[in-house]
Amino acid sequence: MSDFGVELGFVLNGNIGIFEKNIQTVFMRVLLLKRLLLSILMVAVAYVVFSYGFFVWRADGLVTGCVDGIEDNGTGLLLGTSRLLNNGDSNLFFVHRCDAALVLWRAGKIRRLVISGDSAHVGYDEPEWMRAYVVDGGIPDSVIVLDKYGFSTMASLRFCRDSLGMDRITVISQRFHNERAVVLARRIGIEAVGFDAEAVWTWYGWKTVLREFGARGYWVMGGQRDEGQRDKGTRDEGQRDEGQRDEGAKVNSE
Repeated sequence: MSDFGVELGFVLNGNIGIFEKNIQTVFMRVLLLKRLLLSILMVAVAYVVFSYGFFVWRADGLVTGCVDGIEDNGTGLLLGTSRLLNNGDSNLFFVHRCDAALVLWRAGKIRRLVISGDSAHVGYDEPEWMRAYVVDGGIPDSVIVLDKYGFSTMASLRFCRDSLGMDRITVISQRFHNERAVVLARRIGIEAVGFDAEAVWTWYGWKTVLREFGARGYWVMGGQRDEGQRDKGTRDEGQRDEGQRDEGAKVNSE
């Protein structure tokens, strides 16, 4: 073999070696990136699960669906949601929450009802819709107080404390919402218990429950975004409203 052939062979072998090393470097970097992303995902999942469990633990014994087991706090806080879904069907979150308020009223567990919800857009008024429903069910209009700036659970709670001077309330919503609401209420000095409305076992009901994971994660991290804010259009808790204007709400969630 000529000297030129030998030299060419050395060059080719050297280039192949460099190419193999580059491939190995790229492969290792991709592998490390995958491991990093997997680790981040695992930490995120663990945090979300922990956050959800934290509120379940803190709310233990403070929420119930049994009317005989609920404290007589005198005042109920009915948390707003849309009357209709986006497709025009009735929102069962709305129906069941209003029905739960009627159950408490008829059992003599509440003597005043605060209805707090969203009314940020023309033609969209959660408190008015809920008032019409419960008045039709027998609760006198004279005992109802409307909060039309309840854009979030915390905003509704602050209205009860700051505007009405209340330090004891019965929150009325679905259990997953009540668990968070009573824990947040006690964080700001309100002795709250929750009366659980009937759950909604539909596809949009599950979507709302899933959004609750994000809302709880936000508050475990110390979410304070709506401190003192009750201006029209205020949004809170990293979602349209922490789920709790639920599926079908026109704004916000969650």
